[in-house]
Amino acid sequence: METLAPVRLQRLASFLPWALVSLILLWGGQVGDNTLDRVIGYGGAAVLAVVSYRAARLRVLLGDEVVVVGWLRTHRVPWSEIERFLVNDKGLTIRHKGGLEEQVPAFPMGGWLFRSMRDSMRADLDRVCLKAEQARRERRGRKKN
Repeated sequence: METLAPVRLQRLASFLPWALVSLILLWGGQVGDNTLDRVIGYGGAAVLAVVSYRAARLRVLLGDEVVVVGWLRTHRVPWSEIERFLVNDKGLTIRHKGGLEEQVPAFPMGGWLFRSMRDSMRADLDRVCLKAEQARRERRGRKKN
């Protein structure tokens, strides 16, 4: 099974802000002087801790089927349903046989302000797409034999 995940720096960049806000809310819950402050502080810290964990775990697994680990759920897609992988303005996408396109949360394009950053991100996404397409072609070749 091959794992396609954003590079460590990208995972850190998506995980760290949520974790920091979670720590701030936790501190607010501790220093709060009424029940509402504590509920908001501890509850918000717990929710954002889960969000930061999920942000660090976003990925695609290429095995007997494609497993897309997203923000809220893990979605399994049989290879037989996949027409191809492609990169569009939103990022890496799975095009299903019927034409429906599914965005892969681990690889968004982002609305970068600077063209050089967007071009660099596009090059990274193209490399990931190429790996996914190679895996799809290998699966297709095995089924024909």
